[in-house]
Amino acid sequence: MNRSTTYAVVLFAGLAIAAAALLIAASLITDAFARAILVQMGCVIFGSGLTVFLLRLLSTTDRR
Repeated sequence: MNRSTTYAVVLFAGLAIAAAALLIAASLITDAFARAILVQMGCVIFGSGLTVFLLRLLSTTDRR
């Protein structure tokens, strides 16, 4: 595994953990607006991590 792939995996794992923390925090909040914001931010963070992961993974593959 080259450096770019390792970086993508570590970044994706870190952002997935951050997104999970936001989703857990959202379940503990009683304010509906704040809960919605935390859920949306968790989804955005997870989606951006997944995007970086897929782009880095696909850019390192050999296309013939």
